[in-house]
Amino acid sequence: MKNFWVKRQRGIGITLIMLGTVLLVTVTGYLYSKNSGVKGFSQILPENDTILYFEFPASLDENGALTQKINQFLNIDWNKDILPLAGEKGAFALLKNNDSKRIFPVFFLQTKSREQTLQFLNDHKKLPADNEITFLNDGTALLVSSLYKPSSGARLSENKDFIRLRQNLNSPWFAYANTKNFTPEIENFISQFLPKMPITLPAFKSIGITAENNENIWQGRSYAINSREIIVQNEQAYRAILLPFLPADFEIILSGQNLPSQINKMNSLQAQDSNIPSASDFLTTFKQQYLDGTDFENLFSKEFAVAINGEKILAATELTGKNEEKQISLLREAFMKNAGNPTLITRDVELPDGTKAKELMPDFSAANTSNENFYGIKINKISFGRGKIIYDSATQNKLFVSNDLETLKKSLLLTREGGRSIRETPLYRQFLQPIFKNPEFAGIAASESGIFSFSKRLFADHMETGFVFMIK
Repeated sequence: MKNFWVKRQRGIGITLIMLGTVLLVTVTGYLYSKNSGVKGFSQILPENDTILYFEFPASLDENGALTQKINQFLNIDWNKDILPLAGEKGAFALLKNNDSKRIFPVFFLQTKSREQTLQFLNDHKKLPADNEITFLNDGTALLVSSLYKPSSGARLSENKDFIRLRQNLNSPWFAYANTKNFTPEIENFISQFLPKMPITLPAFKSIGITAENNENIWQGRSYAINSREIIVQNEQAYRAILLPFLPADFEIILSGQNLPSQINKMNSLQAQDSNIPSASDFLTTFKQQYLDGTDFENLFSKEFAVAINGEKILAATELTGKNEEKQISLLREAFMKNAGNPTLITRDVELPDGTKAKELMPDFSAANTSNENFYGIKINKISFGRGKIIYDSATQNKLFVSNDLETLKKSLLLTREGGRSIRETPLYRQFLQPIFKNPEFAGIAASESGIFSFSKRLFADHMETGFVFMIK
């Protein structure tokens, strides 16, 4: 998680440095007109050339990271030089030019008057090279690169996907990505300051993100329009029934419902690219390595959860009520066969042509099973040798599996007599509960660097995600 925050901070700096290529300053009012579509800066931007667009309130935090980077790069004081003439918004965008095949960063500032803006430009003449000043009919002053040749045709404000995103995401902090026009070069640029997405960007036509800041805690939502419509079966609402049985001490919590169905939905959304591993490829590999021989689809068809605290791992799943004993027995056999990392022994074999040879085989002789009674609940123990042990226990139609006995017992006590679970922690109430609105998958991670939580749901034509994060 530390690397994520480092990359993010570095990316902000890279983004602002790139803005030096072009400076675009808008003047006079709020650019509201009677034209249809979304009003604002997007009425200036060309629809086909705009790759990325980020809008933010002009009243930036004086000591915030974005303010400091802008001050450093432009050699200005945002609060002293900009705020007196600024309107409500600022923004920047990445534009592509089909003729030159170059990417042009641009910067916007909504100002109160043309005169104040001209005075600002006169006081700050050290601007990047290859720029020229033009004026729009409404008095908007533009400082743009003479190398950029804007496309004719529709504006971004008229794009139906952009309109849809803006209607669903109305916070002052707003970001838009036209992912269908992404090239490998653009994706590499974005990857410098955004975390790696669990699926590839071609899965979406466009993505919108909005967020609000409250005392160093950011809460927001994303809305992504699918590249293709997928079939979504009606599923039982996620009730989070396993969270009250997860211990309060954790670093990472992941929970959701019907894991096989979720992976299949993501796989159907995934762009068909042979060079990109799909979600189903990951599932197949995972099943073969760790759960070979189990009824995976049945075992994880209802709710599931995973809690991680250092090297201690706890997994829980809601049992279906169908052949439970057989499911659990197959799971134990899979642990012994696949997760036990057994020692290898050599045996003599005869090949079809009669040749004598040696064959390496796993030796499970060191593995053994035992059990104990814990307040009336049976705990099963599987020892693999080499100090590797797996514990499991089934109670109240739930299966718990852990590599640490005390962690497992904490969960079992929560099922028996209640107590302090993840749901009773301030972290849950502050970071997960506010975005726990009809999700199908959710999680939270806490470290010395910060805290991040998310919840998501995939629909036939779009995906919605809520998130909260704080950088320490």
